[in-house]
Amino acid sequence: MSSRNTRQLARGLLAAMTVAALALALPPPASADPWKPGARQYAGVGAASTSVLWDVLTNGRANIAAGVPQAPDVASFDPVGSPTIVTKPGATPISRPTTEAAGFAALRDSPEQVDFVRSANRPVNIAGVADDAVTYLPTGRDAVSVAGFRLAPGLDNLTREELTAIYTCTSAGNVRTSVFGANAVVVYDDGAYILQQLRPQLPAEGTDVRAFFLRAIGVTTPGACVRGGSATPENDARVLSVQGQIIPFLASQWIAQKNNMVNRTMTVDVHTLLSINGERPIDDRYNPDQPPLMPGPLFGRGAYPPGTQRGVFTRDVYAVIRTADLASPLTAALTAPLATGTGQLALNRAGYKRVDYLGDPRQFLGAAYPE
Repeated sequence: MSSRNTRQLARGLLAAMTVAALALALPPPASADPWKPGARQYAGVGAASTSVLWDVLTNGRANIAAGVPQAPDVASFDPVGSPTIVTKPGATPISRPTTEAAGFAALRDSPEQVDFVRSANRPVNIAGVADDAVTYLPTGRDAVSVAGFRLAPGLDNLTREELTAIYTCTSAGNVRTSVFGANAVVVYDDGAYILQQLRPQLPAEGTDVRAFFLRAIGVTTPGACVRGGSATPENDARVLSVQGQIIPFLASQWIAQKNNMVNRTMTVDVHTLLSINGERPIDDRYNPDQPPLMPGPLFGRGAYPPGTQRGVFTRDVYAVIRTADLASPLTAALTAPLATGTGQLALNRAGYKRVDYLGDPRQFLGAAYPE
């Protein structure tokens, strides 16, 4: 073989080895469970809605710090996957927690295997300091909006009052509902340019997004015009296929999907994410159809915790630990990675806004285990 051919073969082999090495060094784009679980000191389970954030932080993404995980000591297990998980080397397998509630049960009952719970909900059973069993560490800010399918040009905003009317099949603002026998037809009519029949949907009962959205618009019992069955998934734009259909959608999930942090379900120029009360879910500086996207004004100011009253379309998300572990290195392992510039980039790409009180003990919430 000539020296030239030898050099070409060597370059080819080197290129192939480099590609193979990169393939081994970087996690798959939509990895859920830890791709190197054996090296992790801490393990978390819980809410599906925040699993993308912890997947990005613990597994890394090729377009963020060359795929280097920002929380290398932490393993995060998705609610979907094999029936059982082994969270640490030599640990006893446990049933995979498929919900936030199941995550709290694992935190309580399997202290050797589970160190924290991903939670998308502020605790409602805040206890006295002496009675705190768990502590909620704020890790970011989320918001809920409404996704639509082939909405009329210019229909890009709904007020809280209009959303309440839509989901109770009544009238308010530019929303008009007409009843024909057993059927109610909901129409958006601005009196000048926009006339659009709206077909409201909700995710299945018991889903996180449904509860978050209905609480925000102050609705306990949706109207008869609202569709959505027991199998209607949350944060999946593919359920919208008829002009005028709308459904609640987490802004974090929309941004994460657009940023290719998780599998995308929406189609450009077909699905849109609406502003609420004039506040956009996506930063005005970014084209809503061109990644990377960033959280917008709907997420509120990161300096202050969101309220809990009706009409609030934002919420903080948390890593919840046993209060007995609060003084351990676990607290820093869960909050310090988000305080860096790269950690904030990962947070934003996953669809969340940074909170200024990250790691501030004054904003930690002690509570009893959820019932």
